[in-house]
Amino acid sequence: MKSKYKVVAVALLLIGNVMAIYALRTQKANDVNNQDSDQSVTVSNVLDEIGNKYGYFFTLEETWDNGAVMNRIQSHRLQRPALGNDVWQDLTALSRLVPDMTYKVDETNPKIVHIIDAGLSHRPGYALDEKIDSIDFSGTLFDLVKHLETHGLRVSSRGAVDTHELSTIDFGTQVHVTGKQLSVRQALSDFIPLEGRSNRLLWVARTKNGSGEISFVRFSLSPPAPKSPGA
Repeated sequence: MKSKYKVVAVALLLIGNVMAIYALRTQKANDVNNQDSDQSVTVSNVLDEIGNKYGYFFTLEETWDNGAVMNRIQSHRLQRPALGNDVWQDLTALSRLVPDMTYKVDETNPKIVHIIDAGLSHRPGYALDEKIDSIDFSGTLFDLVKHLETHGLRVSSRGAVDTHELSTIDFGTQVHVTGKQLSVRQALSDFIPLEGRSNRLLWVARTKNGSGEISFVRFSLSPPAPKSPGA
């Protein structure tokens, strides 16, 4: 039954905007063509390096217009910055290199930092800023988004996705989310098991420009941490 459900889930993910899939693929192709040296890296690469150095985790919230790429910040390429000895200085330096990149610390877990497109700041009806009166949910991360959606919040785990991204989506991690007056952002972030996690990016949310648009959330699969010799 579980395998059948996963097949259905994957099928739902493949139902989306074909133009958006093309935009994502076009951006990746352009990234490869524009890569002029081994020092050219994506924002995702830099966040992974920062996270590994200082022990932090990140989420990413992006917005896009019709005809534009959906993963502009995540796929943005830059020359690999030299990291210093302070996570906040490094994040500030990165935000100066990436247009419209802002960040803020999670309200509950200071080891989680939310990377947010400036275009989402103070946007009326933005789903991840919405408050949840009360929640007591147990299940997978994938089902968490569905649970929030069925309770009237403008989030979805469906929508456009390319074949590479499909292989990196977490369908199976179990969580127990409970609390009152949590923001949607907190509900998505603060209950993910972090111990032993190798992937520093917890999830990505993409929202089309405009008031009241749906935010499409993808949780990032974290491969098992490598076993130590002799284990």
